Amino acid sequence: MNKISLWAPEIHYIDGDYYIVYSTNAQFIGLLKSTTGKPQGPYKDFLNRQLTNYIDPSLFQDTDKKTYLIYKNLYIALMKSDMSDLAETPRILKTKEGGYIGFEGISMFKNGSTYYITCAENINEFGYSSIVGSAENPYGPYSSPYLAIPHGGHNNYIQSKDGKWYATMFGFDSNSPFYEQPGIVPMEVNKKGYFQPLGTKDETVMKQKQLIPNGKLGFPWSMTDKVQSKEWFKNDSTFQFAQNGYLAYGEDSASFAVNTNGRVDDLYLRKTFEVSFDKISLLTLTYKFKGQASFYLNGLNVGENIKCSGKLQRFSLSGAVLKSMHKGQNIFSIQLKTDNTANIELGLQAWVKEMY
Repeated sequence: MNKISLWAPEIHYIDGDYYIVYSTNAQFIGLLKSTTGKPQGPYKDFLNRQLTNYIDPSLFQDTDKKTYLIYKNLYIALMKSDMSDLAETPRILKTKEGGYIGFEGISMFKNGSTYYITCAENINEFGYSSIVGSAENPYGPYSSPYLAIPHGGHNNYIQSKDGKWYATMFGFDSNSPFYEQPGIVPMEVNKKGYFQPLGTKDETVMKQKQLIPNGKLGFPWSMTDKVQSKEWFKNDSTFQFAQNGYLAYGEDSASFAVNTNGRVDDLYLRKTFEVSFDKISLLTLTYKFKGQASFYLNGLNVGENIKCSGKLQRFSLSGAVLKSMHKGQNIFSIQLKTDNTANIELGLQAWVKEMY
């Protein structure tokens, strides 16, 4: 008999009732309601079904009494006023540059008229951390995130009645104050508006920089279906913009489509992009397509013959690939095998330290 484990439950007080929103290792999200109106319960599953799929759910009630379900690091949906179901199709949360925030453990909070989301991110020397981005409305788009709590990710940010800020956290790396246990961190908002642990003296901030896309409109990829030499990803002299029956289009340089007219030849895509900083602490690649692809950065193999079923995937780039990133012009290349129309989404993000 397979057992189902409970993941990341949260308790929320909404319109006079207490709810526990939870996920499971079976990748579904459920909602419990206290039968007594008290936080200690008992609780029952008043929906008698799963609310949606995925993990790491949280609830956020705005000052206008609208309540939202947010989950993973990607999704948001307005709830019905009686909390019985989603009131809309879930939307995807993105930054202004078209990127994403973190990879799990999302929650939302508000300070004045500004909305914030926090997610967990693994940032090499800072481990499993809390990162934060802000927006003018719950759906975004959000600012590029910054590191708020090193070694303490998967959080809820809470303001007490006396105006003080606190954040819950989950220790999940070797440099956390504890491992696989929850904790609470006194917080403050510094002079630049960043949330940070109370008493932080460092006047630098670790921020995410979106390399692909970069927020600019256009289609800066060059592409060909000609069989390329072994070093094709280092030289695009034979490349051309979409021609010969191929169609490429998109609102930005991350999401685009390639119509192959039913052919299944390999497509070779190449893009140059500028980097304006020296040291990078973390480099992550996000991608979504149906088919098989090999990725290259500055002539180095990032991933070979990677299969994707159309769901968003991500992984961190390290070692020689990370070291190959340099100030100035860099090259990202894709060898793609697909059929008919390939809808592709691609993102490349770097984490760098800045003075403020």
